[in-house]
Amino acid sequence: MRDAERVASHRIQKNGRMKLTRRKIAVLLIATLLSGPTQAAEPKEPVRIIQSTSSAAFMPYLIGLTMGYFDEAGLEVEVIQTSSGSKVAAAVASRAADVGMTATSTSLFLRNEGVDIVLLAPMTRQYTTGVVFSQDWAKKHGIKADSPYSEKLAALKGARLGTPGGSAGEHILRYLANEAGINPDRDLTIVPMGSDLGTYQVGLEQGVLDGFSLSPPSPDLAIKDLGAVYAFNLSVGEVPALDNFLYTVAITNGAWVQENPDTARKVVAAIRKSAAAMLDDSTSDTVRDQVRQEYFEGIAPEQFSDIWEQAKSYVPQDMRIENADVEKVLNFSNRFVEGSKMDPEIIEGSFYITE
Repeated sequence: MRDAERVASHRIQKNGRMKLTRRKIAVLLIATLLSGPTQAAEPKEPVRIIQSTSSAAFMPYLIGLTMGYFDEAGLEVEVIQTSSGSKVAAAVASRAADVGMTATSTSLFLRNEGVDIVLLAPMTRQYTTGVVFSQDWAKKHGIKADSPYSEKLAALKGARLGTPGGSAGEHILRYLANEAGINPDRDLTIVPMGSDLGTYQVGLEQGVLDGFSLSPPSPDLAIKDLGAVYAFNLSVGEVPALDNFLYTVAITNGAWVQENPDTARKVVAAIRKSAAAMLDDSTSDTVRDQVRQEYFEGIAPEQFSDIWEQAKSYVPQDMRIENADVEKVLNFSNRFVEGSKMDPEIIEGSFYITE
């Protein structure tokens, strides 16, 4: 027996690798037994998000898609594309989409009609619209980017100005017309044109439009490529009355929030992380470059860097929406409503309460 043991011992010592391998196998078997059954990855929750445009007015949302923050939050996003903010809101109202990216005012008009639209999270806290004049119109009226505000207002008279249509894009043109002391229905031609930038650029080139009202980067591209001139850059506070304005939001359906509270929380968490990554100096440049590559590749890095820095001034630092935010939008929008105004009572329950 002892001789057999010595032979076995000799064989094991001689073949050290066999000895080590067997020990490794034993350790792995024990670890497997102790760990219990293998845990399957938790399935991601599906969410359908509808948008009409990839502009700076929805930068936190674009960051979340680019950097994978929705995925990290446990969401599987299906992106739906449409042509206008009003169609976004209609899709959410009918539950053809779960979440939508649109203007706050567009959502409030639907809510005033009895549709249970809920403002889920802020996208921007500034009216991001830029109004540009065509090169010819600016030259004809002696307008430059640094011309006095009063002169720019005076140059609005008689202009044909394109806008995406719906409430927000048109309201700012009507507001500026009122500031200029002119009648927006008689002294301006407001042309609803959807969200395709190419249509606006062709309009400027062919003289069909004298200017337009869109969020960045559209005005910046028209200035660079077509010699357009910035008339009013609201995103940098050129119209003080509209500072700290809850311009764009992520919206949802009230019933959907009730049925999917965890999914709603994850959507807000992803948007919060996106905004934080944009504002954090240690991550902002990396995020900026990836977003440009994904959505704004046609814009030169230096130009997009300027747009990015400008956008950082109006991206929300927290996800809280308060009564005063909604009230400001409602009061502003009611200035341009003929007949029955939006009822201030719709503010109650109009926004999601974050954790």
